[in-house]
Amino acid sequence: MAPSIQKGYPMSRFMQKTCAVLSIALLSFSLASAAQAGEVKKLMKDMKVAMQQAMASKSMPEFSQNFSRLQSDAKLAGEQAWRADPALYKEGMQKLQFQLAAVDTQIKANNLAGAKSALSDVNPIKKKYHNYLN
Repeated sequence: MAPSIQKGYPMSRFMQKTCAVLSIALLSFSLASAAQAGEVKKLMKDMKVAMQQAMASKSMPEFSQNFSRLQSDAKLAGEQAWRADPALYKEGMQKLQFQLAAVDTQIKANNLAGAKSALSDVNPIKKKYHNYLN
């Protein structure tokens, strides 16, 4: 009869090492996933604040400064991967970048009202993809 892992039967050195390696690998994967998710969430929170501040801006320089922060965060977030559904995450980030380009066009035209309007068009994209990814 083959030995089983029961009380009284010691685990072989090989089994101990294998279990230890698997445990470390699983822990590393969990920590990496949590860190990655934490980074994306941190960026998303900063994007939200930058967007709110841009929408509250009274001048184009103020709007541009907040928008630059939003754009930078969006670029960094776009470089991340969302393990749960990377294709959907990438699609949402591409749509966000497309809309941010429309905002940038209004900034270059020095049209604060147009820039705010184009930026408000980010909200449906945000809602759609947040619902999918949460």
